[in-house]
Amino acid sequence: MRLFAFFACLYLLLFQPVYAQEPLSKEELAAIVYIILGDNPIETSIPQFLGLQQDVAQQVIDFLELDYVEFEPVNDDQSSAGTIVGQSIDAGVYDGEPGKLILYVSRGYIQVPNLLEMPYGEVSGLLEAESLELGSVIGVISNSLAEGLVTSQNPLVGAGVKANTKVDIGVSLGSSDGGITVPDLSGMTVSAASSALSSANLQLGSTSEQNSNSIDIGLVLDQTPAAGAKIYQDAPIDIVVSSSIGRSVVINQPDPIDPEDLSDLPVDDNSGLPLLIEFGDGGMVYDANLNSPLTAWGDCLAIIITCRGSDSNADFDDCAFSAPACGTSQPWLEETVCCPAQCYEEYRIIRLAGSNQTDAFAEVYIEGTSCFPGR
Repeated sequence: MRLFAFFACLYLLLFQPVYAQEPLSKEELAAIVYIILGDNPIETSIPQFLGLQQDVAQQVIDFLELDYVEFEPVNDDQSSAGTIVGQSIDAGVYDGEPGKLILYVSRGYIQVPNLLEMPYGEVSGLLEAESLELGSVIGVISNSLAEGLVTSQNPLVGAGVKANTKVDIGVSLGSSDGGITVPDLSGMTVSAASSALSSANLQLGSTSEQNSNSIDIGLVLDQTPAAGAKIYQDAPIDIVVSSSIGRSVVINQPDPIDPEDLSDLPVDDNSGLPLLIEFGDGGMVYDANLNSPLTAWGDCLAIIITCRGSDSNADFDDCAFSAPACGTSQPWLEETVCCPAQCYEEYRIIRLAGSNQTDAFAEVYIEGTSCFPGR
């Protein structure tokens, strides 16, 4: 019987339609029961219902005469409608009565919740909990709803949608005409945006970051509600701030120095190498074969400064962002000139804090150099 049950269950679960069109035979039900229950006693065991369709699960429940099982629909767009995607008590053997078992049945979609008459400040949290997003927000004059309550929504309550769908809402401005016009925060720093909102009797909501090649680092590139929308007093305005810097530009590797270009330089008596700078009893010589933390640091500086002075109108943001990142902790041994990724990250953080490009570059790449191995 067990061998038959095993193959019968495989046939049912793998080759039959998702929904049973007719009641299952006792043999088929016995096969499913064997797989989901095993050798555990029915009286003290919770079967494994995950993956079954609701109509099949119901026939199993009737077959086993289980009186403690209920079904509950849940939002889910990853499984076909009617699939059991969860159960309130894990399958297994229990001491005594296991209690009520709830089987969670996929709707096959996300059901849009009811936002009507909800305070605007609670909407984002509810939508996020249901794997949805807040879309556009418009102010609506209302004689029936107090200021700040949701007056309308699209998609409508109960609509079936995919995850991450945007839900647009209207928010009451109260019975008087006007409301508050949301100012345009584009290109402002977070501090400036907060001040602009405070002056308009609004407040700063959440702040998130997003990479941008068009908006300078630390400046507002998007906002919700949009500029020009009508909204109620003290409403939170969410902003998105650029966390990237400048544009992606071409970084040219330095050309090797032609020894002929150094032929006019004096020669150091001790090393026999070209003497670049002479001071006291010593000086700085040029050694084409020397690879060290100092030479690698100088090469990194060179490609950024050369990029900064190119014809592409690149600035320090562009060049620091675009400099090739080193693949190891020993840049002086790499085949091409590079800059440690940590240097760019420190530069980015300092720029986000409000430093200008020149000061940030000097602090990280020249004065600090803690991000450069061996320095």
